[in-house]
Amino acid sequence: MTAITGADTFFTNLDSTFTATKWETCIDQSIDKINAFARTALIGNMTGAAGSKTVTVTSMQAGFIRDLTVAIYANNKNAGSVSSSVGVGGLSISSSAGISQIDELAKSAAICLTTRSFRKT
Repeated sequence: MTAITGADTFFTNLDSTFTATKWETCIDQSIDKINAFARTALIGNMTGAAGSKTVTVTSMQAGFIRDLTVAIYANNKNAGSVSSSVGVGGLSISSSAGISQIDELAKSAAICLTTRSFRKT
């Protein structure tokens, strides 16, 4: 299990001017989007006081939450700037199609997290 907080260095290294509370908002939005596409409360909400909220998830869930959080951050950041795209790792979000890319990523996350794979033994 992996704990995710808004103060994680994964997020603060991306933009140290973005507060933990703002990252928590993006994380909450990520979780809400995944749960909406999964049509179930697949991932629990963050708990704790603002600025120090946390959520404990599987490593697979954590990967999707982090990717989606960065996408939401990029879309919000681009909405008020002249930057045309923001990327981290293999993920790049352009401001022109940010919302549809975010929804597609959330949908893919929900499918991957709710689909079971079976192996022939």
